[in-house]
This record gives sequence, structure tokens and C-alpha cells, in this order.
Amino acid sequence: MRYWPTTSGSQNRQMFSDLQTLRERSRDMARNLPWMASAEHSFASNIIANGIVPNPAGETEEIRKTLTKSWRRWCSTAETSGTLDFGLLQHLAARTLFTSGEVFIRIRPRRADDDLYLPFQLQVLDAEYVPLDKNEILADGNKVVMGVEFNKIGAIVAYWMHQEHPSDIVAIDTGTKLPVRVDARHVIHIFDQQRPEQVRGVPWMAPSIVRMNDVKDYEDAEVNRKKTAALYPGFVTSPELDETPLDEEEDDLEGGLFAVPEPGTMVKLGPGEDVTFNAPPDTGVTYDPHMKMQLRSVAMVADLTYEQITGDLSDVNFSSIRAGLNEMQRRAGRVQKMIIHQLCQRVWNRFLDEMVLSGRVKIKGYDTVDGRWDARDIRWIKPGWRYTDPEAEQAADASAVKNGFKSRAEIILDSGRDPIQVEEQIQEERERAKEKGLQFDVDAPPKTVADIEMAKISAEAKKASAGGVGATDRIAA
Repeated sequence: MRYWPTTSGSQNRQMFSDLQTLRERSRDMARNLPWMASAEHSFASNIIANGIVPNPAGETEEIRKTLTKSWRRWCSTAETSGTLDFGLLQHLAARTLFTSGEVFIRIRPRRADDDLYLPFQLQVLDAEYVPLDKNEILADGNKVVMGVEFNKIGAIVAYWMHQEHPSDIVAIDTGTKLPVRVDARHVIHIFDQQRPEQVRGVPWMAPSIVRMNDVKDYEDAEVNRKKTAALYPGFVTSPELDETPLDEEEDDLEGGLFAVPEPGTMVKLGPGEDVTFNAPPDTGVTYDPHMKMQLRSVAMVADLTYEQITGDLSDVNFSSIRAGLNEMQRRAGRVQKMIIHQLCQRVWNRFLDEMVLSGRVKIKGYDTVDGRWDARDIRWIKPGWRYTDPEAEQAADASAVKNGFKSRAEIILDSGRDPIQVEEQIQEERERAKEKGLQFDVDAPPKTVADIEMAKISAEAKKASAGGVGATDRIAA
């Protein structure tokens, strides 16, 4: 242990020289390694799925419906290029977070005549837009660390950003390569802070990049070994001769024994010649266990299960897959909370400001600090998890609601849906069914406590009339 090399210093100092290399290697693996590509997709799908959506309360039902409808309209034009809505933008941000370790999103104000529902959009930017080599103390005492500007009390006040991607294929003017100061109010920075005062994000798979490269080399070596063995399907042995006529060699080269074979090809051998077929060794019994062990460690770093990144379900049963998914969901919940805080809540705050300024909604007291905080304090609906065993888990949910351990709203929220919208849909369906004269089992009116008690008394009365002791006297009393 005494010869274990280590480094000291802050997180920023340790990653300063290697961060760009880590990004490039991480992205290369996401492009070229199937396990890394699968992990990237699974990570984003587990965290975001179709999007994290707000569940506004509002002082009145009218305000709530107005905010919900307006949010849905704004989401369709949320991204500057027009190719993504807000849900897809979240998915792109999660994928970039996984491969690059961080992602920047600029809040872009728009003109009133831009034909947008609200005059602001979001622009997703790669980590390279904020230069790592921008480090200095400014004249006003502010400190810039890897492109992020802090004031004297340690609050982020600005980001120094390139106007174009510094490595873009499009030729740009030299002046635009210099970073410009952008107020922190207009920049959203998403990254997983692992140590105090950490400024920039590290690629998610950084701890396993070397291991993944070793796995790739190991698999490539196995494939090349099989390719090499396949080049020599068999060997011809001939009796020793004093000399071989030149014309016989030419015949062989022109299409005799050594001609390129086709299916069903018959080869005529010379007198005394024999063919021995090559029998190359297979991958052996260690290949699968070794690959599984390596890929399981990769899955742990990705906060996923081995089965998610490989699609291999050969060794799982219900209990093991359930335990693995439970752990994955706990880890995903932390990342969802991080994205809600860093991205979703920031966007919602700006959305409310624009809604009030445009006069689309009137929120009482929004011009005060307390009023704004009250309006911004909402619940976010995260993607729900599908049941592993629907029948058993739904029965458990029903029992939890019945016994008062959970509310119906909590169950619905856990499934990734809005409880109010679900109730409205049920009400609309019942009204339509009533108009059309339809009756379903689920439409039966719920039983009250009094109904349940009367059913018990009735059952006891029937039992007493059949056997006759005690119950009738209790009813009479």
C-alpha cells in the first residue's frame, strides 16, 4: 500500500488537466461500444422517460387549468432549433450529462413578434462552450474558475461562454472564439456535484472508462483469434515426392485444390493426399463469467442493472430482478431530484414570470417575495415505474390506501400521472357512459362505512336465523 500513487488538491485542480480527455473518451465509447450506448439510453430513459412535468396547485381551479394548459403550449416550442419539445430537451440533457458529465442550457429571451406562446426559449449547449482554461481574478474581486465566475461570498454570478462551439466545422470569425460574460440568470448548469466547491461535472462513466476499454480489447482479441483460425479450415498432407512438376503447381493455383470454395464444392485429391480439418479451440468456459463480471461493474457505475445494459435475462428470477430494480430506482430518484432542482424549477420560475408579465394569468401577491415563492412551490411528477408483478403490487397499493398508509394521489403520482387529471378523466368517462346508458363494474358507487356496518349486521342476522344464538339479541338491543 505504501507504493500506491495518489494526488492531492481540490476536485477542480485534480480534474482540470484531464477533464477534456475524459469527455472525449467517454463520447467515443458511447459512439462505438454497444454497452456504453445501451447504458446511455437506459440512463436517460430511466431518469426522464417522456419528461418530468409540473403539477401546479393555484389558488383556484381556473388558475391551475390555465397554468397547466399554458405550460403544455409553451413546451411545444421550448427549444431554440424547434426540433425538441421540453420533454425531449430533458432527455437530451440527461444523455449529455451521462457522456460529458455536464450540460449547459441558455435561457434565450425572444421578441414579442416571434410568434411564440411566451417570449423565451432554451438552448442546449455542450460543455466546451464554457472554457476550462478561463481562470483568473477579476478587477472587482470576483473569481473565475474554469469559466464559472463567483462573487466574494462564493455565489455564481456569471458564466464565460463561447458564442459558437469552439470545435465546430463551420468557419467562424476569430472574435467569436473569445468567451463572453453571460449573467447566471440566463444559464442553467446541470452536473452532479461530488465534492465541495466542485465547479464542473465529470463524465458519469469516468470510473469505468479503463475497464470498458479493457473489455473491448478482450472481446476484440477473441474475435480476431476466431477470424485467424477461420482462415485455415483445413490442411492437405501429401506423400513425399522427389519433385513436383511446375504445371501441377500452376493447376493448383489456377483453381484446383486451392480455389475459393462455394457451398457444395467437391474437391478431387491426388493419389495419397489426405485432408485434415482445422479444429480451433472455442472461447472456453471462462469467457462468459469474465464478461459478465466486467459488465456488472460497468452497470454499477452507470447506476443501472447488468440486465439493462446487456439485455441478458438468462440468470435472473423475480426476486433478483426486483431487488436490482429497487436499487436502480433509488439511485434514479436522486438524479431526478438533481435535475428538478437545477433545470425544471429554474424553467418553471421563468415560465411563471412570463405568464404574469404577459397578463395570461393573475396570481395574487406575485409582486411580493412571499407571493412568488408560494406560486413557485409546486410538486413535480416524475416518470413512474411499471409494476414488476402488476396483480400483486396493485393489490398491495389498494390495501395501503384502504388502511390509510397511502393516499390515492400518492399512488397515482408514483405511476407518473397527475391525480387531478386522472380524476377528471374518470369523471368524464362516467358522464359519457351515463349518457349512452352504459354500466361497468367500476362505475358502482363506493361503499360508505355505514354500508359496510349494515352489511355486517345483515350477515350476522342471517347467521343467527340459521343457528340462532347471540346475534339476534345484539341486533334487538
